[in-house]
Amino acid sequence: MPPRMKRLIELRAKPEYSTNLSARSALLSLIRLSIMLELIETQTVATFIQFVENLQSRRKGVGLKDLLQNEHLKTAYEIAKGTLELGVEHPKLEELVKILKTLPQGEKAIVFTSYRASVQEIYKRLASENLRVRVLVGKRGSGGLSQKEQVAVLEDMRRGGFDILIATQIGEEGLDIAECRLVVFYDNVPSAVRFVQRRGRTGRREPGRVVTFLVKGTRDEAYYWLAKRKLREAKRIVEAFKVKREVQALDDYIRREEGPTIYVDARESRSIITCLEKMGADVQVNQLEVGDFVLSEDVVVERKTVEDYVRSIMDNRLFSQLIAMKEKYPKPLLIVQGSRKKGASIGLAAFYSSLASALTDFYIPIYTSENDEETAAILYYIAKREQEEGKRTVRVREGRKPLTIREIQKYVVAGVPGIDAVLADRLLKRFKNVRGVFSATLDELKTVEGVGDKIASRIKEVGESNYE
Repeated sequence: MPPRMKRLIELRAKPEYSTNLSARSALLSLIRLSIMLELIETQTVATFIQFVENLQSRRKGVGLKDLLQNEHLKTAYEIAKGTLELGVEHPKLEELVKILKTLPQGEKAIVFTSYRASVQEIYKRLASENLRVRVLVGKRGSGGLSQKEQVAVLEDMRRGGFDILIATQIGEEGLDIAECRLVVFYDNVPSAVRFVQRRGRTGRREPGRVVTFLVKGTRDEAYYWLAKRKLREAKRIVEAFKVKREVQALDDYIRREEGPTIYVDARESRSIITCLEKMGADVQVNQLEVGDFVLSEDVVVERKTVEDYVRSIMDNRLFSQLIAMKEKYPKPLLIVQGSRKKGASIGLAAFYSSLASALTDFYIPIYTSENDEETAAILYYIAKREQEEGKRTVRVREGRKPLTIREIQKYVVAGVPGIDAVLADRLLKRFKNVRGVFSATLDELKTVEGVGDKIASRIKEVGESNYE
């Protein structure tokens, strides 16, 4: 939030103003004027007009009536309307079109703006130039995108369905956006964090370019330099915390502590075992029936490299392993280690569907790690937390926890080669039970998404062949 607006909102919330209606009304008018000024300076003429007209359409209290009847505001509104009717818009829009038209074929770009109304105006302008463009906005309010719709937009971008994404703050945070060669700051933000988040959407794997628009003498310029100053200050603080003298390695301190006991399957990576021992863990190597690591009487971990994860999907090992962990331990965990690129032998849909199934069907958390060292670190600290803070012992479970009927049904259907937990779920929902799945005709089976001639024939073969 811009500093000036934040101060006005905080001022309006103070007790001395909260009960003073005229003061609250005046402060609200100042907030609205601040927004209008920012829109006309940094966004588009159309967004300014739209904001004023939205106020005009509201039920008007005394404060809003006074604001809309202000001669200066009425003059500004009429000038803006006339300017737009003459076909004149904010110069940023034309400059944006010029830059994006030079984007090489197949390259991707993201345009960031702080206002959803501006997203729509920018979209209309770029679409009128026949540029392949989509928008990404948050869930709230009119025109918002649900989480499912947001993911669909990003997936379409990865597939090459369009080249240019126009995004609000939702595009700065968390979401897995495809690598972009160009990032455009249509406006500026007075936040070092958001500045870095925007800029970080390019140059991850290959060199990228960042273009920043700012209008001299406006809050656009002020926000830009404020963000840069905050970024420099953050770097200075980090540097100040750097220890100037040589210190003993953290590993040496950890070794002095009595480390947690971790049971490790004998087939596990020697590198991870070495890392755990260096951290001070009491590593017990055994032939484990379930999982690769036992961290407490409650926690078991299955670790898979991306390559092994893909193979386990293809040969149907994955879901039987997940079920086995759920049977015997209250808190199973799946670690997928390595780069997604190494799993290119299956499509994105199959890869992420299996992860989604682990999360939503089996309620098994998933942790992704880069390498053996990171995997060892998370294993160590989970074991430490479980055994020291949770006061839990380490025990390799022999007992069997009963499955629910739903889990057994899914396990039976997913046992057919070519059927994963997601497809098993679809089949059971369509035919109600296991008998319905195996007694359905070939044509009925093929009405289920993901079932073709081969899988339908395999279901019939498994269901009707005599046991020998």
